[in-house]
Amino acid sequence: MSTAHRSGPLKQQNKSHKTGKHRSRGAVETATKGRVGVKNASRKGNQELARHEKRNQLKQIRRMKRDAVLTEKRGRGVCDAPPHAVLVVPLDSRIDGGDVLQRLCSADPETAITPRQPHVATAFFPRMKKRFSFIHCPPGHLYSLLDAGKVADTILFVLHADCCQLSSYAESCLSCLIGQGVPACVFAVQGLSDVAQKHRAKARKSLEAIVSHRFPKEKLMNLDSEMDAANLLRSVSDKKVHHVTYRDQRPSLLAEELKFVPSDDASSTSGCLQVSGYVRGRTMDANQLVHLVGFGDYQLSHVDLVPDPASDGRWQRLQQLHRSRRNSVSSEVHMDLDAGVSMDDSTRTIQVADPELRESLAAEREPTSEDEMDDEQTWPTDEEIAQAQAEERKKRKNLPQGTSNYQASWIMAVNGDDMDDDGDVGSDDEDDESDDEQPGKLAMEESDSEEDEESDWEDMEGSEEGDGDSDGEDRDGHAYDNEMDMTEEEDQLKRLKAERDEQLFPDEVDTPADVPARFHFGAYRGLKSFRTSPWDAAEGIAVEYRRIFQFQNMKAIKKGVLKHESQDGALPSWYVTLHIIDVPKEVAERIREDVPLVVFGVLQHEHKMSVLNFTLTKHQTCALSVQSGDTLVFHCGWRRFSASAIFSQYTMGNKHKFERFLPATSTVVASLYGPISYPPIPTLVFKQSADSDQHMLVGTGSLLSVNPNRIIVQKAVLSGHPYKINQRVATIRYMFFNRDDILFFKPIELWTKHGRRGHIKEPLGTHGHMKCVFDGGLKAQDTVCLSLYKRVFPTWSYSPIV
Repeated sequence: MSTAHRSGPLKQQNKSHKTGKHRSRGAVETATKGRVGVKNASRKGNQELARHEKRNQLKQIRRMKRDAVLTEKRGRGVCDAPPHAVLVVPLDSRIDGGDVLQRLCSADPETAITPRQPHVATAFFPRMKKRFSFIHCPPGHLYSLLDAGKVADTILFVLHADCCQLSSYAESCLSCLIGQGVPACVFAVQGLSDVAQKHRAKARKSLEAIVSHRFPKEKLMNLDSEMDAANLLRSVSDKKVHHVTYRDQRPSLLAEELKFVPSDDASSTSGCLQVSGYVRGRTMDANQLVHLVGFGDYQLSHVDLVPDPASDGRWQRLQQLHRSRRNSVSSEVHMDLDAGVSMDDSTRTIQVADPELRESLAAEREPTSEDEMDDEQTWPTDEEIAQAQAEERKKRKNLPQGTSNYQASWIMAVNGDDMDDDGDVGSDDEDDESDDEQPGKLAMEESDSEEDEESDWEDMEGSEEGDGDSDGEDRDGHAYDNEMDMTEEEDQLKRLKAERDEQLFPDEVDTPADVPARFHFGAYRGLKSFRTSPWDAAEGIAVEYRRIFQFQNMKAIKKGVLKHESQDGALPSWYVTLHIIDVPKEVAERIREDVPLVVFGVLQHEHKMSVLNFTLTKHQTCALSVQSGDTLVFHCGWRRFSASAIFSQYTMGNKHKFERFLPATSTVVASLYGPISYPPIPTLVFKQSADSDQHMLVGTGSLLSVNPNRIIVQKAVLSGHPYKINQRVATIRYMFFNRDDILFFKPIELWTKHGRRGHIKEPLGTHGHMKCVFDGGLKAQDTVCLSLYKRVFPTWSYSPIV
């Protein structure tokens, strides 16, 4: 009889699996009974690819990118594109731009050249089946070089074989063009064939070292023969182009024909400027504004389509191969142009500006009765301003020598007993003027020291004039002094001293002894923490804010504007004539024929005024002292204008500290009033020399934002010195000079340069001594400081004509 085995009580019992709070996979499969959701099925199918399918997918992506690059290269200078614009930049005074153009055009003996302006020559090369527009600028004219670089597809830098080192002007040209944005560049050398064979390799190696300093991947090509010119043009046409964003987003046109037609009205001082050229970038619409680089924004009356001056029979045959790609309207127009009709009969108006759809030239916002800022700001009339100035002239009598306007106004009020009880000190602009006159120093001893310096300069000049007749060497020195602008020398000396004092004693100012501090610093306030203390952006704003525009979401507006492209107007590659109306005669007279004129289409809202913030880094070649409030020239992408900017620290907080000078090493933010542009845009900043018309490169940067709510806070540090010290309690003097000022600034926290914190306990006497308590023992060599803050704004000094 068989018996079954039964396990005893010592058999191992394993713990059952615990799934936790969620169901197990088996429980889920039992509940769903094999059903699969739609989302899970689609996601699973997209993710699961076989290995050969993944490899094929990556191969297709690479092929698409390669085809896009090749299509872009082959599409430059062909039938459906404007001529390939090549800017010739000689980097040596021995290089002649006209000779370089002749050498390039000799690359193909069948080349048809159509010079329209002294600075532009368009040529068709039958062997390459492409057209090129060669641009050259007058030597020494940096702004024309930058304007031509805004529309050039390739920049050709030409060196001389005997060049051992680039001149300062050549270095400045390279720095400016690189800072502005270079789509493609090619380097060529002339005169290398004239060098002896044994020294040729050494000369070439020296030139390559100069090129590789800025462009390590670029090669140096010869330009001494027709074969070299042909190879150079092939390299130019096949060069990879780096996109410049601000150019791709806007239509542009390089003027090849100019004509100014005065208005029929005899009393009018304006007329119509007719500009002809090839449309580049996007579609040129007659309803949008156009910007003449260096001369401002204007409106269009209509756009004419004219015969292509660089078109001949061979080019027309090439165009016939591409007619199937055109739409019906453009094909009809081009068939008429290819028929060989004369220019007078074939010129057509393709678009007339609609008065209802055309952009307005109103750049400033008109204040209304419903304006929210009417409750905070008042706009004085011309009569009130004239009356106030007349009363001020009546009050002024005898003043101490060296007294500023701001200090004089308070002296008048104190002497006349016109001081208000509440201590209202007026607007912030007067305080800003006082600070600008004496940066970092407000004491009257500074003015005395400056007078001493001026007397020293006068004595120096007098001694030089007196010694100038002794011998010939002194007479030569006297002639050298006559060529020097001593006023500029004195101004630069003062600026350098003020900048050095600002570096040694940042933000420190002296309390005036003859003016109450509570009135002199009435526009300032104290902050518990500069980083975390609140500051309302709409509080105490400048009156100029009534004239500017502000957008809640600039990124969304930019996206909507760039997404919309007009379907009407002149398409890229068309040769058109723009009729620009209401152009002043003074502007037309300033346009030179030997300087390239560039026209850009203005996007929506880009002519309206607002507060622009630029990141700016001082250029290493700039030795000038640049102060906040100086008038600078800004090359903001496709714009050129002059404005006064104020500098602030480039930080991520909601408040940004004001900088009195442009630092030499760190990056700052320059804020100014100017027309709106959509960032990012590369920016160059220049400053005009006082003794000449030359503009020196100050710094480079880019447009950071268009934000009027950026809070720029100027810091003023009042300093005092310990007089008596008793452990944590000390008597401080020289910070204030009367008892009322101590009581007024009592709530503000004190700090020392050795890291102590404290506060004012009570005043002692009536001459500015005060008892202070600190968190630790104070040292005798320590300095006690009190920080005050005031919001500052830029000055409205925008000028589009530069």
